[in-house]
Amino acid sequence: MDKAESRTMDKRQIEFVERYFDQGLLPIPLAYQSKEPPKGTKWREVTREKATREQVLSPFRNNGRSNVGLVCGEAGGGLVVLDFDNRLNAQNFLDANPELAQSTPVVSTAQGVHVYLRCSAPVRTRQGNSALRKEFGLDIKGEGSYVVAPPSIHPSGTEYRFGNGATEILTVPDFDGWLRERLEPLGLAHLVDEGAPSRPMGAQNRDGHWVARVLTGEFSEGERNATLTRLAGYLRNKVPEDVALSICHEWNRQHCCPPLGGNEVETCLLHKYAAYEGKGPSETRRYEAITLDELAAREDLAVRWCVEGLIPQGGRVVLVGDPGVGKTWLLASLALCVASGEPWLGHFGTVRAPVVVVDEENHLAVLKERYAMLAKGHGLPMSSDVQLVTGQGLDLCKPENVDALLDLLWEIGPGLLILDSYLRVHSANENSAQEMAAVQRTIGEIASQIGCAVVIAHHTRKFSESSNRADQRVRGSSDIVAFIDTLLSVSKVASGMRVRHIKARAGPELPAFDVALGVEDVGATLTYQGEVPDEQDGKAERAEVIVLDLLGEGPRQRQELIEAGEREKLSPATLENALSRLKKTGRVESNGSRPATYSLIT
Repeated sequence: MDKAESRTMDKRQIEFVERYFDQGLLPIPLAYQSKEPPKGTKWREVTREKATREQVLSPFRNNGRSNVGLVCGEAGGGLVVLDFDNRLNAQNFLDANPELAQSTPVVSTAQGVHVYLRCSAPVRTRQGNSALRKEFGLDIKGEGSYVVAPPSIHPSGTEYRFGNGATEILTVPDFDGWLRERLEPLGLAHLVDEGAPSRPMGAQNRDGHWVARVLTGEFSEGERNATLTRLAGYLRNKVPEDVALSICHEWNRQHCCPPLGGNEVETCLLHKYAAYEGKGPSETRRYEAITLDELAAREDLAVRWCVEGLIPQGGRVVLVGDPGVGKTWLLASLALCVASGEPWLGHFGTVRAPVVVVDEENHLAVLKERYAMLAKGHGLPMSSDVQLVTGQGLDLCKPENVDALLDLLWEIGPGLLILDSYLRVHSANENSAQEMAAVQRTIGEIASQIGCAVVIAHHTRKFSESSNRADQRVRGSSDIVAFIDTLLSVSKVASGMRVRHIKARAGPELPAFDVALGVEDVGATLTYQGEVPDEQDGKAERAEVIVLDLLGEGPRQRQELIEAGEREKLSPATLENALSRLKKTGRVESNGSRPATYSLIT
């Protein structure tokens, strides 16, 4: 940008700031192309009532290019902002309330929309784990918050712009009542009263608004089971099992459309009561069968992804690699991307959801630095949708620890739980199949009850202790690999990191791919560098060795060779390509019959 253009932009910025001040708002400077105030700024100490025009304008005149923020709440002149994180939800809201598009300012952001309002009474800020955010992608910016305003530049380079010609800000006397009415046409009015800031680990209380919603609302297919599970968890520490069962049956009859089968209610409740109160399986277990025609009719049963092609929703995933290879960087990037709905590594689509990270390896100072660098490098916020639990001694072998973790997860409702590292979150003998099976079952219970994917960082054995195959280098009992849905192996290469998709229950194994880690003063980036051909990943050579070793023992049919490759985690296509190369180079021949039989050329 040349000096003339910079002066034009500075003048335009001052004009916006003056206009905001004249409207009774409180503009504050933010770092240029950022959502954060400059270091050392004490914006919370300023109020619109006491600020003079010169006090407001001076920082913008003296500090060069900057973004513009508007303080919300009473300190900011009563400003309240509806902050939609995507344009589709915002458009649905505005279509249901067409008068708003012309009666109050609407701002287009990099990915979503801001709707400006005013309220004379204080309005509670609702964001992060609120029901409005989880179900409708809507944050309420009120007391103690601010928004980025035009003509600011988003970290991605997009300019914040007013999307309509309205200049007067609509005043609403009763914000919650007003919002309920506006959400009613969308069937979302109940969300206004639901949700609250998260509580610390081990909290036992539940949000009364949520309970009221459960006992008065109607729940259809797709939300019945999750709500019943949460209700059972709520009742578990409050009433005896038989009373809870009666409550759940009555709730099912009155509030589920259509009601769940009686066995489903009992199974859910008994499972919840038995899990952590010391009851043996023989006292509570019931086995149920489903017929194939019933299975075929279950339209709700489909693979859904937390991270497209890699991490299924509700799946159990291990990310394995040597110490210092970059696992924590990958997981921090994963958390930020899922929390904001951005593609992971700029390539794999994600479903936006809150994230909980339990880190028993890294200090908060290390995590702060890495998350801040990645957020800055990728233009992502340091989001309240990523919540960290560090150094609190989580032990999945202790029921009271698991119970406390579940309490926290129920409050937050994450779509992704990250555990770093496996070694630090249990006290079992990792080489004991029996003890590790118990840990794995606990992880499965957490994933099932919360409905979240669980991704676990884990270490490898030394090369001298096993073969070089990634799945055989996973430290500890082989039950770890047997139990999980997905195994991702990460190793160092010249370009950065190489990720291999070793095991995949929910879909096909994806080809290995490289990831570049860029660390600069302005931030850190992790970017997808493309698939790695078999030849570069060593798979081609391994496939040829398998074929030659087997044919050295005598002729083999094609299917025998393919099955041998699959036992070594090589795809049929890799074995086929190896056979083709060996035939072309005159080392192997086939008899031309069906099925083909291969032998060495001697």
